Amino acid sequence: MTKSAIAWTTGHALNIYANQSTPLTIHSVKEELRELQVSAKAEIDSTFFEGTYFNSVSQLQYGDRLKVVFEVRNLHQRDFVLIKGLLEFHRLPEFVFAYNKEERTFDATISKVNQAELIRFLGKVTTWINQEFSFRTHLKGMISFEREYREKLAKVYTGGDGYTLSRPF
Repeated sequence: MTKSAIAWTTGHALNIYANQSTPLTIHSVKEELRELQVSAKAEIDSTFFEGTYFNSVSQLQYGDRLKVVFEVRNLHQRDFVLIKGLLEFHRLPEFVFAYNKEERTFDATISKVNQAELIRFLGKVTTWINQEFSFRTHLKGMISFEREYREKLAKVYTGGDGYTLSRPF
């Protein structure tokens, strides 16, 4: 334990990074590896996706693949099933999604070259969610209007408001 603690403090700690020939490799950290690590971090934006309904919380790059974990925001956690349905119904074959209903998170595994396409897709999903909420609001208004209309119509037919028509004698 003391040897590993010394290794961690002296800068010879192990670091996992992506290599072109193998999916995952482990190397000791040296100056040239630190430069590679900094350039790799610059390629992956830490705020990969910030949306109204969900945002990315972590990323893992291995080889040419990228796995991004998204968390549904607290205000919209009750709409997790809607988000999941829209993601699965419209997703491209290149995207692989995994869902955790208890934590209200989902993972997207993509090829690194499809990163911009995933951002564009998530923007479309956000638009579809907005449209769904707008539709729900308008539908509730229409149902309320229909209910009021039927109540007034029932009063007219029962003669409760004096709106009945009769022939003059």
